[in-house]
Amino acid sequence: MNIIQRWLRNLLTVAQPANLFTDYYVDGRKLFYSRFGSIPNMHVITRLDGEKVLRFLLDRWRNHIVKVCSRQYHDWEKQQLSAGDTILVFRQELVIDVDSDRVFIYSAESSEALVTEMYKCILQYPESEVSGEYRINIIVNGNHGLDLRSLPIEPTELDIDLYYNDDFKPVDKTVKACLSEPKGKGIVLLHGLPGTGKTTYLRHLIGSLSKKVLFLSPTMAGDLARPELMELLLDHPDSVLVIEDAENILMDRKITYSNTVSNLLNISDGLLNDCLNIQLVCTFNNSIQLLDQAFLRKGRLIAQYAFGKLETTKAQRLSDHLGLHQRITAPLTLAEITNPGTTTTTQRMEVIGFRREVSNN
Repeated sequence: MNIIQRWLRNLLTVAQPANLFTDYYVDGRKLFYSRFGSIPNMHVITRLDGEKVLRFLLDRWRNHIVKVCSRQYHDWEKQQLSAGDTILVFRQELVIDVDSDRVFIYSAESSEALVTEMYKCILQYPESEVSGEYRINIIVNGNHGLDLRSLPIEPTELDIDLYYNDDFKPVDKTVKACLSEPKGKGIVLLHGLPGTGKTTYLRHLIGSLSKKVLFLSPTMAGDLARPELMELLLDHPDSVLVIEDAENILMDRKITYSNTVSNLLNISDGLLNDCLNIQLVCTFNNSIQLLDQAFLRKGRLIAQYAFGKLETTKAQRLSDHLGLHQRITAPLTLAEITNPGTTTTTQRMEVIGFRREVSNN
């Protein structure tokens, strides 16, 4: 059964009111069919400021609207109720679903003239970039498939020379320069012991980039060929895609027999990258020797760095800078330096799956 057949089958299953609902709210397509009795035309406009579009529609066409259905949530940052998804039902054969950054217009042929007028007006409200904030865009399952949830993250003013060993400074410079290039490609691999500052550096890196940063969970990254994910990435070209704890999706294809590696390689500098211009930043804790060696190919790899314990003299310097008044006699992780007196246990890292022997010959 192809995509269109599945879409029609789902659309026509509207005999009961309960069938109008999704896991998140109401399906605008089914609502249109339930109310007007015909299959709608569908127009999708992305990368919009949903709040401004909604205010405009309610103000300009209020007399044409017979029903407003709104899913609201409490925005802790703004301390107010915010609209997560609003559906407008018009007197004409028209239903409009306004999301945070997208608009879905469901219409009959009889209302196409009105839709054309609305379309031109809606385009006047593109999404606005929030300046001066550290933000990350998390890829989530939303009411209309995959969606972006833009969230602020704690700003991190980071002195690279103070918090990291000297060999990291040229890596940091290379990473920032390459990820700032328009229509860039390639992959950055950040790995090493837990508590050595990978996540801290990521926060700092996000704040230093002018590009949009997308965050993809390892679970979703395991299904990179998913059509909805490709469609979302196409809507946000020239972005940086961050995947934390990416051990399982980067492992050698000889061990995992997975297509995920091939998909990542294609996104980072293959044919897909010619369309997407997406750059990848992946973090993990395992040894880089367990990774598929194709990631390390010259021209594909922007940089890789193994975060380790801070050298003794630098660890002492950082401790003194933080006013912790401790005497350091051996290399320590950032977590050990900033949490003196905390007892930690070292866990033995187990390799999942078959163990690969690494030959030095």
